[in-house]
Amino acid sequence: MLDAYEAEYEEMCKNQNKHAHELDLLRNANRSLSSQVYVPFSTSRVKLILRHQLEASLAAMSVDSHLA
Repeated sequence: MLDAYEAEYEEMCKNQNKHAHELDLLRNANRSLSSQVYVPFSTSRVKLILRHQLEASLAAMSVDSHLA
């Protein structure tokens, strides 16, 4: 019975290590790809653009709800 638990535990550890290795590979790939992306705007500029887009969307929804 103890052998069965040992085998199960070893399999679980093997799967966890495999998963951790896969996550490391994905993180490294993400880091590499992120460094290749050109970002023309600063973070604050992006936030400003997104805020304006959100405000425009909310205004359009408000107009639509008043017309309905």
